[in-house]
Amino acid sequence: MEGTFANKRFVGQKIVAQEDGTLLTQFGDFPVKKGEIIFKPLKGDPVVVPENYFNENYTQVEAANKEKVKVNLDEMARGYMEMGYLNQKEDESYINELKELSKNKAF
Repeated sequence: MEGTFANKRFVGQKIVAQEDGTLLTQFGDFPVKKGEIIFKPLKGDPVVVPENYFNENYTQVEAANKEKVKVNLDEMARGYMEMGYLNQKEDESYINELKELSKNKAF
């Protein structure tokens, strides 16, 4: 049975080797025999897991499908324009206050 599985620290895919071969990882190459279980975590290198260990320590889970959020680009553009306007007003206010302070030689 292939699918998404999890243990205490990892979530990933269970793959049953279809033929003898080599598993390439950042730590080196590892031999794989036909029928062995390869666990490929969502992050990190795949590993060969003995079947009895896999059966005792891994649980099949349902993969969550994240819904794509639709972005309204017009609304987003209006928001950025409004932020720019507010920043400009803040800048003008800051400059005017500095001018007033310099006239009064407050610093």
